[in-house]
Amino acid sequence: MKKLFYLIIIIGFTACNSTPASGVLGPEEFEKLISDSNVQLVDVRTPMEFQQGYIENALLIDFYEEDFKSRVNNLDKNRPIAVYCAVGQRSYSAYEYLLENGFKSVHHLDGGINAWIAARKPIQK
Repeated sequence: MKKLFYLIIIIGFTACNSTPASGVLGPEEFEKLISDSNVQLVDVRTPMEFQQGYIENALLIDFYEEDFKSRVNNLDKNRPIAVYCAVGQRSYSAYEYLLENGFKSVHHLDGGINAWIAARKPIQK
């Protein structure tokens, strides 16, 4: 009985301190996630929006373009992927699409790059 109790405590502690396999993240958690060079960072805004500023190392794949699905399906489904847009609506749709299409670990920036900027996170121009 004691062993079971300790096992439950250890599992609970581990689950509370790890990044979820997929999910919606705020700017702080998102920044921590993308600091891992294995994460594929995708900006799903338009090229015009991207030129106004983007998160470093982001790959632009415009959600509105006809080739969006084929381009994201060329990404590695076994590596974590993080998506963002301006306010979160397009990237949430992209997040759902990626999960439905076999990506193992998908994360979406809640509030988009606007929330990122409001949290005083750096952008590239």
